Order: sequence, then structure tokens, then C-alpha cells
Amino acid sequence: MHSFRVGVRQLCERFANNGSLDSRFLPAPTGMAGIMAQKAYQRRQGNHYQRELKLTGRWQNELAILNISGRADGAGVTSDGRDYLEEIKTLKMNADQVSDAQRSVHFSQLYIYAYLWCKVNETDAVSLVLTYLDEAGKVLVQHQRDYQHEQDSAQVENWFTRFIRWQLCFDELKTERNTALQTLAFPYSQFRQGQRELATGVYRTIAKGKQLLVEAPTGIGKTLATLFPAVRQLGQCIDKVVYLSAKNSTQYLPLKTVEQLNEQGARLRAIVLTGKQRACLNPTGACLPSCPYATNFYDKFYTVGESLLTTSILDFATLEQQAKEQQICPYFLAQMLAPWFDVIIGDYNYGLDNEGSLSWLTEAQQERYALLVDEAHNVCKRAKSLYSAQLNQLRLKRIAKAHYDSSIARSLTSLRRQLTRLINASLNDGSHLVTLEPPQALLRAARRFCFSCEQYLAQYGSLDEALLEVYFEVYQLLELSEQFSEVYRYQLERCDSTQGERPGTVLLKLTCLDPAPLLKKRWGNAHSVVLFSATLQPLASSASSLGLNDDHYQLCLPSPYDPSSQGIFLIGDISTRYRHRQQSYLPLARLIEQSFTTQQVNQLVFFPSFAYLQSVAELIDDRLALLLQSPHMNDSEREQFIAELANTDQPTLGFAVLGGIFSEGIDLSGRQLSSVMVVGVGLAQFNPSNECQRRYLDQRGENGFALVYQYPGMQRVVQAVGRLIRSEQDIGTVILVDDRFTQIDYQRLLPAHWRWQLCSSTQVPEQLRLFWQYFTQSQFPSQAKAPALIQVQCENHLDEPPFG
Repeated sequence: MHSFRVGVRQLCERFANNGSLDSRFLPAPTGMAGIMAQKAYQRRQGNHYQRELKLTGRWQNELAILNISGRADGAGVTSDGRDYLEEIKTLKMNADQVSDAQRSVHFSQLYIYAYLWCKVNETDAVSLVLTYLDEAGKVLVQHQRDYQHEQDSAQVENWFTRFIRWQLCFDELKTERNTALQTLAFPYSQFRQGQRELATGVYRTIAKGKQLLVEAPTGIGKTLATLFPAVRQLGQCIDKVVYLSAKNSTQYLPLKTVEQLNEQGARLRAIVLTGKQRACLNPTGACLPSCPYATNFYDKFYTVGESLLTTSILDFATLEQQAKEQQICPYFLAQMLAPWFDVIIGDYNYGLDNEGSLSWLTEAQQERYALLVDEAHNVCKRAKSLYSAQLNQLRLKRIAKAHYDSSIARSLTSLRRQLTRLINASLNDGSHLVTLEPPQALLRAARRFCFSCEQYLAQYGSLDEALLEVYFEVYQLLELSEQFSEVYRYQLERCDSTQGERPGTVLLKLTCLDPAPLLKKRWGNAHSVVLFSATLQPLASSASSLGLNDDHYQLCLPSPYDPSSQGIFLIGDISTRYRHRQQSYLPLARLIEQSFTTQQVNQLVFFPSFAYLQSVAELIDDRLALLLQSPHMNDSEREQFIAELANTDQPTLGFAVLGGIFSEGIDLSGRQLSSVMVVGVGLAQFNPSNECQRRYLDQRGENGFALVYQYPGMQRVVQAVGRLIRSEQDIGTVILVDDRFTQIDYQRLLPAHWRWQLCSSTQVPEQLRLFWQYFTQSQFPSQAKAPALIQVQCENHLDEPPFG
């Protein structure tokens, strides 16, 4: 007979709900405040009160044995001698604003505890107490019910039965999958160069429960080489594979790979987790019983969800179709189904955010998962953003003009007043950025503002968009303030025109200067972690910034393509430094025109900023068809840009921004893209915020300039160049323009397999003609003899590196 284990909390969250979705805000203190309030209350209950009472039990039907365990918050004896069990919830609202549906969910845990209690103590009844506390541990209200085992056990056993039915289906699917995986072969007759080494490294890393950092150039087949060895270990040392990527547009690759493995007989099931805003089908965006997709959600879920358990691929389109047909919320449908799938694909936020969205895999499910993180060079930037918060003075001023509930209006006025005082005291000397001690008075005002908004949300279910945006800003600030440590700084920053805000706007920021310690905690939840990208040099620095363990593994693989398939030219007689920008516009425009007219191929030029791009574009010959990236492109504009660039009817010249949407994540092969030029070394903007981080790292004895500016900048350069050679048949040219490319500190950050040469801008046309004499669009690199690269002296170069 089958035997399963389940926690009370997991059982309630997944199988004891009924009725409609009601995500009306139920404001609770942050984790630590809630724990402190609960402990304060428990201490007042006397010596006969049992805190955190562990309860276990066993139940079986004709299908399986179920072992249940959990901890009741408290247990005691009433004044009239009756036993009672207690569940404690801490709120930041009036207890009468808790809806019946929310209260029912809270009571469901008590019913299971009561069931276990009666079994253990061989009794027929026990009292149930649901206690709501405020942040100080004071009782707001207590709800009492009597559990009668003879009457109420049927409902609890119905939850047990529902869990067993799902678990049996899941186990049957796992058994079929595990059997299929034993004979799963690699889907191709042979590995690409470097692909076997990568797959072997991933397999061994997961088997040992370690962490692996991989730099693997374009063309190795990283997605297949990481997923294939990972899924081979399902049912052995891991229970799930979680694949995270930076963009929705890149999630089709792991999905396609799962489909490919299933064609080989793998029997895998994969689900894509999509953000709530994108998934929502309700125009109002409110998860209330009035929404047709929220109405009777749980009653529909147990039927719809069970029918989807056997689906091999649940992507966003499939979930959306099911949601429309069955009138069920696609976002919550995916969230509740995810624990039952083998491969979970989602955005970085699911693995990195402060809520720990994947925690249910280790806490509730008690399952081990391998975490595969694609395009890992983006992780630190995303993590720094997730672990930082800011409060915008101008946004506060704008919403203050609206008419709100009196409590919200008063708390908003108080918050604005505290921020103004802080600004007047700290930025009155014209400074652009100052570091502060924790602003306690402002944080108290922020808590009052959040409390007012939460009271309103609990009662009415929604706030207007502008106020809600500010509420989230303030809430994030308060949440992060509770984990303030040496890696954080409170800062006031006065914005200039380059920061996307109105010049003069002041931001109160809680900035994470080093996300590594926080990332280390996230990685610790996984059985094993594999982070991979084409651009991670230097690996030791990337490993440190990503918070990997000291005993992690590293793997650096060469390109599988013939290095002579791309001619790489470093142009050292044009400086693109900010102080030289205006002088560079005209010579750069002439260089672009010459390279484009000489080659007559599709060419993409990457600039450090939109302002630089526009200034050079205005100097380009009007007779050349020029395609320009613009700020804030939507999906259709982005697709149109790529389609026009990929048109091979006539040569196309495109301008884009380095580090933007076109410098990674696009795949143009053959004649669609045959030349890439990168202007500058990709350094981040020199601003007070970045300088603060640089000084922090310098004080720790690290190379702050390299970590904040140089390494990320050169990674952006290499990523952009990676758009060029996408297959064995591709050939093309790379032109890197900046005098710093002649310096050894920058050259050593270029990939080791690159064969590059130094030359001046005037020599570029001749070098390009020499290259294309040997490689025409119809020839494969392997069929032609590589040209002898000509070593050219450059006026500013510091070193004469070898080729190859």
C-alpha cells in the first residue's frame, strides 16, 4: 500500500480551501514583528499553556496511508476544565475586517489539529480558539468553536482523501517518468564541442549537491546541456528542476528542450510561472469574488487542476486558454499546480525575491530541487534592484493633491513632512547624494501611512493606481529596513537629467550595495545550483558577486565555432569617454559609413546611451537606410525592429543601445546579421550612487572600479558581440571602438578564443575588404582558408598581444 507524508499547513493551503478567491488585503506585520507579538502573547498564558504543540497522526483508506504532522500554536485548559487548541494570527487591521473566507482558511488548520488531538488522546471533542493579535501582542478578538469528532471528522477526512487522490496520480506519473529517464538518450547522435563537458559538469554538480558557475559561449547548446543532465537525476537526488531566466522571451528555449526530450520518451511535465499582472484576465486587476475568474475558484480548481496534472507542457498560452474556457484565474491556477510538475520555468524573481517564492518546495513540499539560472551575468543587477527600495519625493507630492480617506490623507501629510525635513537637513548644501543614519522618525511615519492604506484595502479591496504605487514603494522600504545590515545604506539623492526622473527630484533610497550575502541565502534553499552565461569573466569575481559557496565548481568552455569565422578589429584612435563624446561624433559617423558601405551587409551598431546614438545618427548620410532603437519600445515595435534588421533583400544599418533589449536575447543568423560594432567599453554611468558602491568595495579591500564599472561593462560588450555568430555557417566582422581596447586590463577581459587585431579607424575599410575576400556570404568558414591577420600599430596601444 502507498504511504505519504504531509504537513498540516501544506494540506490546508492546497486542499482545505473552498469557495472563491478573495485576495482582499489581509495586512500582517513583517515576519519578525509577527513572531515577537505571538511570543509575547504566549508568555502571558501561564505555565499550563503549551506553546508550539507538535501533533502527528496516521490515517488510511483503501488506497493509501497518510502520515500527518504539524504544530499548533498553543494548547491549554479553559476555566471550566475543557481542553482547547489555539491558532494565532497577527494583524495590522481591525479583526472584524477579516472576511469569512479568510477566517475559514485559518480555522481549517485547527480542524486538522483537533482531528489529530482526538485520535492521540482518545477523546471525542476539543475546543478551538482562533486568536487575532495586534503588533504588540494584544488580543483583538478571539473566535471559538467546538470540534465534535463524530460530526466534524468527515470534513477533515475528505481533505485527506483529496490529497491522496492527487498524490496517487502524481506518484503514478513520477513512476512512469523515472522509468523513462533510465533509458533517456541524448537527443542527437553526438554532442557539440564543449557540450559533453558542460553536461558532465552539471550532472556531477547535482549529484554532489554543489554549486557550479559556467561560462559557455554561444553555440554550445547551454539549455540542453544543463536540462538534460538535470532531469536525468529526477527521482534520484532531486525531485524538481527549476529553470530561471531574466526575460519571458527566453523561456521558450527550456520549454522547447523539454518537448525535445519528451520526443525521446522522457515523460516530463513542465509548467511556466507568469507574473500576476501579465496573467490577469480581469480588466480591474482585483482578485475579489466579484471577478468571474475568482468566483468559486477552489471548487473549480480541484476539477480543472486534476485534469491538467497529466499535461506535458503548461505554457502561458495553454493556461490562458484553459482559464478562459473554465472561467478560472490563470495566475493562481499555475501557482497551485506548480508543485506537482517536474520542471518549473519562471522569471528570476521566483528564486530571488524577498518572499522566497520557491520556499514552498523546501518548506511545505519538503522536496529537493536543482536550480538552473540562465544568463547569470544579469543576476546581480536584478538582485540589487530587488533588495533595494526608494521613496520618490515628487510622486508623494503628486498624490497629495488627490482626495483620499481622511486617515490616509493625514498619514500621507505626515510622511511628506518627515521627508521634507530630512531633505532640508541633509541636502541643503547642494549635494547630489548623502548617506544617512536610519531615519527613524520617517520610518514611523511610513508605518502609519502603510497602516492607513492597509485598513482601506481590507475594507474596500483596492486603491487607485497612483496611491497603490506609492504604497508598494513605502512597504518595500519598511520591509527591507527590518533586515538592515552592513550591505545597506540609507541615501538621499537629487536626480539629474540622466536618471529617468525630473531633474531636481529627490529620492530616499535604501540601497543594497552588495547582494552576495542575500543571494547566498537564496541558493542555500536549493539542493544544487548551476549558473551559466556566455559572459562571466573574470569567473572568480563573478562567483564572489553571486554569493556562491567557497567550494563551488567553475567551468570555462571555448567556443565551438571556428575562431576565424569572425574578424575582430580593435579601433584605438577614437576615444568615447564622456569628456570626449562631442569630438567623437563626426569621426565615428564616418567610420560607421565606411564600414557599412565597404561590407554591404546587415550591420548593428551598439552605443553607450540613447543620447550618443541620436547624436551620431544625425550625422549619418541621409542616403543610408538607418534603423534606430527608441526608448521604451513595446513588444510590437521591438519585433518590427528585428524583422527590418533581418531583411536580407538589401543591407540594413541598425543603431541600438548597449545592454538594452537588442544586445542579448535575439537570434539573427546567416545574412540577417553579418557585422557588429560596439562603441565604448560599456562602463556604467559615473554617478553618486555607483560611486558609493565603488567606495564601499574599495573599503573592503576589493577593486571597486573593476567590480562596479569595468567587469559589467565588458560583459555587456561581449554579450552584444554574441549576436553575430549563432551557427557554424555564420561569418562576420566585429569592430570595437574605444582607445581603452588597446589597454591590457580591457583586452584580458575579451574571450580567450577571439582572434583580434589592432588598427586605426582609417585602416578599417582595407581590413574589412581583406576579410571578405576570403569569406563570402556563400562560403562556410570551415571551407575557406583564414586570412593572415595583419598586425597594425595603433597610436595609443599599450601592448602587442598575439592572435589566436
